[in-house]
Amino acid sequence: MTLERRVAKVELTLTPAQAVVLWLEETLQHGSLRAYVHWLKEQPNSADPLVRLPRQVRQAVQDALKGYPKQHVAVAIERAERDVIFLYKLFMAVNARVLEARKADALGYLWLLERLRRLGDTPPAQLRKEAASWREHALPRAGEAYALAGAVEGLAERYFGGHTPLLPDEAEGLAQATQGWDALLAMYTDQLWKLPAKQQHALALTPEIARRGGAALAAHDSMSLVVLAKAETLQLLGDYKGAALLVEPYL
Repeated sequence: MTLERRVAKVELTLTPAQAVVLWLEETLQHGSLRAYVHWLKEQPNSADPLVRLPRQVRQAVQDALKGYPKQHVAVAIERAERDVIFLYKLFMAVNARVLEARKADALGYLWLLERLRRLGDTPPAQLRKEAASWREHALPRAGEAYALAGAVEGLAERYFGGHTPLLPDEAEGLAQATQGWDALLAMYTDQLWKLPAKQQHALALTPEIARRGGAALAAHDSMSLVVLAKAETLQLLGDYKGAALLVEPYL
């Protein structure tokens, strides 16, 4: 069997992505990122994903390439370990980003909700101006929320075989955020009925509009999370210069 076919055999037994997905299935029982981190602190060093996952893929490579030159095995091991560390770092970065966004989104959402309630009492003569102001503040915030959801979905498909990289609490929080924006934008649309049709069209703000507005941001979110995970992986492996070069454009 050629080296290429033996490497392919590794990919059929336990790839870095498969190792992470199997680990994810176990990790989901902890419910949230905070709970998982708290649990992990009380476990032996062998339970640390940065110990466990590289060990698993290292063993898979060694088993599949048994009898081949050491240098070939070493290269395959290095690649597998790097890839599995990157996926773990990406998992952590995505969950942390969703948790952070949940806090940041709450205040802006409540402020817009209160302004929207007052919008219902605005006389028709002033409604267009007030609605335009509300829309101006709401569009970037809604776009960010939808963009993050799109980024997580894209990362799940590309790096985790379609499995969500979110723990249950973070996944629920992200779903609630997008559902909340759906409802808020629907409430805003209901306030525009007093305006002429042309003005209603100009001031429209639907989830579809917000998603289109956040499309570029979704791509940026995905890329920044990937770059962060790659940089942390390189740093962990001792390549500090490579890590610095990766993050420099985002500073």
